[in-house]
Amino acid sequence: RVITLDLSMKDTDQGSETGGKVSEISEDSVQPLDGLTVLEKLKQDPTTSQIPVIICSMLNLQEKAFALGAAEYLLKPILEEDLVNAIQRVQVMGKG
Repeated sequence: RVITLDLSMKDTDQGSETGGKVSEISEDSVQPLDGLTVLEKLKQDPTTSQIPVIICSMLNLQEKAFALGAAEYLLKPILEEDLVNAIQRVQVMGKG
């Protein structure tokens, strides 16, 4: 199950509201929080720290994102095939 965070909301703990186990988080940055800040918060929280996060960004910040714990990093514009492949890679990592 994949959820998408609405960063216009202050509470990023969407998993408990949607029910079931969250296996991946997709995040599309909107002010006031940027994606790396959200990633950092997710990885610091024990309830979300093990959930793979795929960052999709117009900025070339892969090194920083991976250092903060991103599972994948895609530069926009993103092709559907690239997103599908990134999700499949994350799923394979989770089974390892």
